[in-house]
Amino acid sequence: MTAQQLKDNSYAICQRLSEHFLKPELQLSYAIYWPFGNEVDLRPLLKKHPNGHIPSVFNKKMQFQSWHPELMITMHPLGMMQPAYITESPPAHLNLCFLPLLGFDAQGHRLGMGGGFYDRYFESNTNTQLIGVAHDCQQVDALPTDDWDVKLHAIATESQLITP
Repeated sequence: MTAQQLKDNSYAICQRLSEHFLKPELQLSYAIYWPFGNEVDLRPLLKKHPNGHIPSVFNKKMQFQSWHPELMITMHPLGMMQPAYITESPPAHLNLCFLPLLGFDAQGHRLGMGGGFYDRYFESNTNTQLIGVAHDCQQVDALPTDDWDVKLHAIATESQLITP
C-alpha cells in the first residue's frame, strides 16, 4: 500500500465513521488508537469530534485516557505510541471504541496483533460498541476464533460498513 493509498483510505474511513457513528448531536465518548505501520489513521477524528480517548497499556492491562492536544504521547516498548499508563486512573466510559486489526471477516471476527489487550478490556464490558477499522484488502472469508475473542459490532473500511 502506498502512502497516498493509506492517506486516501484513512480519509474515507474517517468520513464514514463521522457520518455513521460520531454525529455531533449524540455527543458520544469514543476511543481511537494511535496508528502503527499501515493501520488506518483516525487522528483527524480527534480534531473534529470532542470526547476522544487514546489507549495505554502496561503489562497485560489497558486503559483509555481522555484526549487533549497537550497529552504526551510516547513510544511503548512494544513499538506503539501511547500516553503514559496511569496506575490509579478510573475506567473511561466509552460509547464507542474503534479498534485496529490485521484481518477481519464479515461475521465480526477480528485478528489483532496478538496481545489480547482489547479482548481482556472488553470481555465483560457490553456497553461499548466495538467497531473494527481496516482496509478492504484485510478482509478474509473466515477467521479462527477463541473463546476469549470479543466480537465486533461493525467493521468500517474505505468502501463499506459491515454489520454482522
